[in-house]
Amino acid sequence: MLVAALQAHHRALAIRERLVQGGRTELESAVADSWNNLGIVYKDQGVLAAALQAHQRALAIRERLVQGGRTELEPVSYTHLW
Repeated sequence: MLVAALQAHHRALAIRERLVQGGRTELESAVADSWNNLGIVYKDQGVLAAALQAHQRALAIRERLVQGGRTELEPVSYTHLW
């Protein structure tokens, strides 16, 4: 079940990244969501290094977006990680 979830989240990430690269920059927060979702699945699988890396990528994207003026982003809690 977790393998299927991981595959689905990777596919969603790839789609979202292609859309952003194609000019749909309003979807950048969705890319961060995909990284966050991957981090959750990796954590559930016990692959903590990959979980941390995925969550760090999500956080970096969100920080960049907020610094660029994106004020509509909802706060994200990472307390579920540990």
